[in-house]
Amino acid sequence: MPPIYSKEWNRITIQVRGDHRQGRTSPCEHACPLGNGIQQMHTLIAAGETGKALARLHARNPFPGITGRVCPHPCETKCNRAEYDEPVAIHALERFAADTGHETRFIPLPASGKRVAVVGSGPAGLTAARFTALLGHAVTVYESAPVMGGVPRHAVPDFRLPKDVVDRETGAIVASGVQVRTNVTVGRDITLQSLLDTYDATILAVGLWKERRLDIPGKEHLVPAVGWLKRSTLERQSLTGKTVVILGGGGVAFDCAFRPPPQRRCRTYRLPRTYRRHARTRRGGATSPRRRHRHPQQPPQPRRRPGRRTPPLRGPARNLVLL
Repeated sequence: MPPIYSKEWNRITIQVRGDHRQGRTSPCEHACPLGNGIQQMHTLIAAGETGKALARLHARNPFPGITGRVCPHPCETKCNRAEYDEPVAIHALERFAADTGHETRFIPLPASGKRVAVVGSGPAGLTAARFTALLGHAVTVYESAPVMGGVPRHAVPDFRLPKDVVDRETGAIVASGVQVRTNVTVGRDITLQSLLDTYDATILAVGLWKERRLDIPGKEHLVPAVGWLKRSTLERQSLTGKTVVILGGGGVAFDCAFRPPPQRRCRTYRLPRTYRRHARTRRGGATSPRRRHRHPQQPPQPRRRPGRRTPPLRGPARNLVLL
């Protein structure tokens, strides 16, 4: 009997070894870091069974509502449909299943008597806690912040990821029997050795706390962007009525610029080539700027006039956001 695709499986299976017993994997599922059953989801949504589609997603990913909004969706870049016209909107379909499907509660295995501690309540920590609880273990999560959820709850703005979506999916993990203790910092309120002595296993999912700073003149006046987004959510810190300069032009830069309430004045600068080349050299990267290769059939573009360079950071510039 030949191997089958994921869309032909009728049972919901929570598996750990990836495409176990599945001999053929579609390019989109192979590109998905979580290994979601994308074919299963499409087939069930087309049949109008969004609840079952959501259950298939929950078998691999506890947060389809979050990833359906902020995931970079590498699966769409490998979609076979792109060779015909355009890729299937896998990202939007995942969000649709999470918002409209009826959640299915998975029944955990019988209690094993084992106790597991998880340090950190971000996506990695809560995912580990959920699947560990389904194995029948008693799980306790320790979080230093007042609320759980990690960066999706603390740093991503509401216009990109609503807080009620994060609270709904993290609350479902708590409802499954996982205990969460907030405002507890491991190393200050409780030691790591005490966790190792009390629990049968300890999972560290603390995330990346140190932000990268650019090595440019005036860097002592800069404020890291992600840290400021977190403080604006947890501490209600605002820059209303102040002049703000944002270095960078990516997604996080606009998250800071559009953060309500709006700033009185907000200017966005891209670093000059000299600063960018110097920063790459200090990090051990390439010293020459990247060149854009032109297609042979593409006509040459006129050279752009040099624009206004970013002024050096000097003086009491205290309200700067660095990206």
